[in-house]
Amino acid sequence: MDEQKWLSCNEPTIMLDYLRSNGQTSARKLRLFACYCFRRLIPHRIPNKVLQAVEFAELFADGAMSTAGLARARDAAVEDLDKYGFTASAVFEAFSCVMAPDGIEVSRTVDNVLEAMESMGDGEEKIKAERTEISQVIRDMHGNPFHEIVLNPASRNETIVKLAEAVYNERTMPEGIFDPQRLMMLVHAFQEAGFEDQNVLGHLHHLDYMHVRGCFVVDAILSKE
Repeated sequence: MDEQKWLSCNEPTIMLDYLRSNGQTSARKLRLFACYCFRRLIPHRIPNKVLQAVEFAELFADGAMSTAGLARARDAAVEDLDKYGFTASAVFEAFSCVMAPDGIEVSRTVDNVLEAMESMGDGEEKIKAERTEISQVIRDMHGNPFHEIVLNPASRNETIVKLAEAVYNERTMPEGIFDPQRLMMLVHAFQEAGFEDQNVLGHLHHLDYMHVRGCFVVDAILSKE
């Protein structure tokens, strides 16, 4: 893997393997990424309790949910998965990966989500587009691993931190994506603070793909791993 390949790669498993082999990701980011991937199944009428459990998995990733609480959310959701006939399916396998209390098998989550889409009628072009979208979100969460960003103290002033907290907490649900208007407010606050790093501002301006929890810029502002 080199920088050019990283920026153009649309194979999630290859990208994830590179990040893990170089220690450039974290258990938190991998779980949040798995949650994002599972939410790609929303158009296929995933039960509400299941989506609520995914929110609990995000809280668990951020250290705001206990292992016992995660297990309770999982058990309640499994009842609905069974009710709607999902228990013997790739949907169930993907959900199980998201809700695992220990290490996330994130590549398996991606494979299960794509398999579920295919089994529920999504065609080859749709699956290809999903791979591209998922790969873009890996870049959203990890940036360019060949270029480290450094935020100076002025770029983490009180206003910027509060805006980043709002971006993180006030998402578009149930998709779990960041609000583009709040991201633009963050860009303007950076510029007012005299921060002009185009790797950062350009990323926040890039609205052609989803920005989600784990976004490398928002994480840097909030000092999240």
